[in-house]
Amino acid sequence: MIAERKREAAGPERRTGPNIGRCRLNTRRDFCIEDVRNDEQMETCRQISEELLWQVLSTLPKRRSQIGEEARTLDWNEDEMQAFLQNSLLPQSGRWVFGLHGALGEFRTREGDLVDRDGNFAVACVHGAVRLRERRRLRAFEWRQGAAIILALARKQIVGLPNACLASLGRDEAAIREEDRDARLFDLGIGSAITQFCLRTRDPLLIRRLSELEGEAWPLVLSRIGRDIQETSPHRVIASPIGRMEVFSPIQAAGGRPPKGPHTRFFPADIAMGRELPPGVQIPAEYAPCAIFYPTGRTRYPGGLQD
Repeated sequence: MIAERKREAAGPERRTGPNIGRCRLNTRRDFCIEDVRNDEQMETCRQISEELLWQVLSTLPKRRSQIGEEARTLDWNEDEMQAFLQNSLLPQSGRWVFGLHGALGEFRTREGDLVDRDGNFAVACVHGAVRLRERRRLRAFEWRQGAAIILALARKQIVGLPNACLASLGRDEAAIREEDRDARLFDLGIGSAITQFCLRTRDPLLIRRLSELEGEAWPLVLSRIGRDIQETSPHRVIASPIGRMEVFSPIQAAGGRPPKGPHTRFFPADIAMGRELPPGVQIPAEYAPCAIFYPTGRTRYPGGLQD
């Protein structure tokens, strides 16, 4: 009776839902594993009105479905993330994909490839190179029980505006190999804030033709000089907030079979879909996918083993 009177005096009990106030935090204690709320969102849920709180709670089933069977949050600490990045660059470990649906590069190293390592997070072989960059608050999502690992950043961490036209970026001083740093780099302008798809060349004629079309949208550029690009096969450079990928292999003819090593894909119809990830793959909308790793063989990573 006394307890009931105390509750009445305190007013109606505030409903907190199944997770508010007792979140399962990740190692850095800034991210809820259960419903993918970051530290700011968790604090907001403690302060807002009950009506607005229940509006937030009503979205949780959808948020959980996004990280459940399709993409599960991996609660890695800094050491585990570094170990994953290093192991992913070992021969036969798997393939990295940088870019968007329709405009992407793939990189893998195979047994027998002559590989140059530059520190822990960069490798180069005869057909391509990749450099990975660890970022603060970089998230890892596991898709379909280890079929893929998606690395992502909160969208508020992404700096820069999307470029939607051809732009000359000068000499590629950030090239992974020193020998490529005097070549000219051109951003095709695919309109993404998280990916740049670029061409790198020393060919004087191609440099002149690209320079003449600077400021034009990529469909017009390809309609004008697409054949020149295919014939000269400039290096393709895909830049991401967590690194860059460079592909040196020849550009394949339309309908051709891509090589097993590093290569690129550029399909206008797929780009027009406006997808950051392949169809069927999802992560929470507030996160921007920066790269995907597809393990092969028996690749170990924190919390998983892909057969």
